[in-house]
Amino acid sequence: MNKMILSLFFLALACNGQNVIDSDARVALSLSGYSDSRSASATRPSGSLLWKSSIGALAATETADILTSRGRIEDNPLLRAPGGGFDTGKGVALKAAVVGPLVLAEWALKRHHPERRKGFAWVNFAISGFNTGVAIHNEK
Repeated sequence: MNKMILSLFFLALACNGQNVIDSDARVALSLSGYSDSRSASATRPSGSLLWKSSIGALAATETADILTSRGRIEDNPLLRAPGGGFDTGKGVALKAAVVGPLVLAEWALKRHHPERRKGFAWVNFAISGFNTGVAIHNEK
């Protein structure tokens, strides 16, 4: 199951990097010491890729939490089915109801305050870390 969690994480990261190949190449070249004729500010990462990656990590770990909870007794009464097991429908709905507005709010705020992208990314990575811990706990 741990391989599946890692696969989901890396798949989400790969899917989120679709339209940033040129900027990634410039960043990689600038980090390797290659000097470009463009200004230094043009080659600096903006935090957009980091934020997009954090959304991918968040989606992957939420999915891992749901997948590792299926077929097990659920402690959380909000996610518990009448038989005491995990209710997948409630789980997906609750996670979407929490994560969806979070991502939407971050997206709206980062449009007006692009300097906050990195902070939002670290919040998402922190939530992803918590979800990873929950998924690992579910597997024990």
